[in-house]
Amino acid sequence: VCPLQYLDDCDVKTLDEACRTNFMGCVYPVHAALPLMKQRSDVHPSSIVFMSSAASLATIYGFTMYTATKHAQRGLAESLRLELVPHNIRVNLICPAYTETPLLSWAEDEFESNSSAGVMRTLALYNRKWVTSSDEVATRTLAAIKKGTFLTTIGFQGFLAAILSRGSIPPDSVFTLIIECLLLVPLRLLTIIYDRLWISKAMQVSYEKI
Repeated sequence: VCPLQYLDDCDVKTLDEACRTNFMGCVYPVHAALPLMKQRSDVHPSSIVFMSSAASLATIYGFTMYTATKHAQRGLAESLRLELVPHNIRVNLICPAYTETPLLSWAEDEFESNSSAGVMRTLALYNRKWVTSSDEVATRTLAAIKKGTFLTTIGFQGFLAAILSRGSIPPDSVFTLIIECLLLVPLRLLTIIYDRLWISKAMQVSYEKI
């Protein structure tokens, strides 16, 4: 569920639907499956795969509830990663950026129907050239599961968001660690500049709404 609305524009039903679908829709099946997975894990090592979004690593302007529920998914995945280590159960968090799906087509239509479409595209870091195919997402997801990689980002925005928000999440490789260390400080400085742009653009949208 991905409402393109400000929080106060969402009705309670939409808020509840977003939380139940995007977050509790992950919690309930994992909660139900874990007892059996723990019983079988010694003989059959297994993985829990969360299909999340780059929105779990950064903010997507205009998609407040979507961003919030995806952050919740990430918190759940990170907690389970450590919790399930003794049980030989791996956790994979897949975070594609904009992907060629019916949901993206819907979001594009929503952007275009908004009077502030251009500004909102800028704030959401949306560029059609950066859209990833669903086939690539599927291929990268299978590779991550086989390799046991916890965090997998797909797309330019996801790559940048992972560097800025990785925290204690282990890197994929030594090479990834080196790249992230080299880029972290420059990117952090750029975010300070970009934050000012975000604020000015957000004010512009706010004035246009009024």
